[in-house]
Amino acid sequence: MPVKKTDDSAEIQACHHMRHPVEALADNSLKGPMKWYTALHCSYCNQCGTSLRTLQQARESEPEPDVTPS
Repeated sequence: MPVKKTDDSAEIQACHHMRHPVEALADNSLKGPMKWYTALHCSYCNQCGTSLRTLQQARESEPEPDVTPS
């Protein structure tokens, strides 16, 4: 999923081979060694690190779903 920067129209994308793991790490659904590897990769890869931070910020700013029973 491409993520747009807020300061311009350039898209921020993780490396092609890391796109799905970075998205899973951002929503905290990644487990096991792949979670460790993806976090390590994001700490060294500026493109993936920026993508991860942007995805995490976008998820944090989403409103919580209303789960009140009808």
